[in-house]
Amino acid sequence: MRVAIAILLTCICLQACSSPTRTWEAHSPNEVWTAMIAVAQAPEYQSDNPRKRWHVFENDVVVDRDSGEIRIHRVLRRSMKLPMQPVQRDDREMIFEISLKNQLPPITEFKELSTQLVPVRTLDEAERYFNQVDELLNMQ
Repeated sequence: MRVAIAILLTCICLQACSSPTRTWEAHSPNEVWTAMIAVAQAPEYQSDNPRKRWHVFENDVVVDRDSGEIRIHRVLRRSMKLPMQPVQRDDREMIFEISLKNQLPPITEFKELSTQLVPVRTLDEAERYFNQVDELLNMQ
C-alpha cells in the first residue's frame, strides 16, 4: 500500500512540474498572440529525427481572446521503421492549453490537460510549440 501511495505521489509531482513557459523579449503581446494562434492551427511535426516525426490526424483549436488562452485537442500518428526492428505504429492524443500572460514582456505558459504517463512528452511538445512560435516571430 505504501508503495502504491509513493508511486501516485511521484506521478502527481512529475505532472505538476511540467508547465513550461517562454518569455518573448523583443515582441509585443499582439505579435506573440497572432503567432501562437497560427502555430496552434497549423502545427509542424517534420524532423530529421524519425522518433519526432508525426502526422496530425485531429487538431481541434479553441481560441479565447478574452482570457488569452488557446486550448488544443490533438491526435498524432506515426509509423516508424528503424534499422533491424519491425515497423512500429504509435498514436498519441493530447489536450493542452497555452496562455499568454498579460504583461510586458509577454510570457506564454504551456499546460498539459490530458494525463501523460511520460512527463518528458509534455516538455517536448512545449519546446516544439515554442520553437515554432519563435520561428514565426523571427521570419524577418
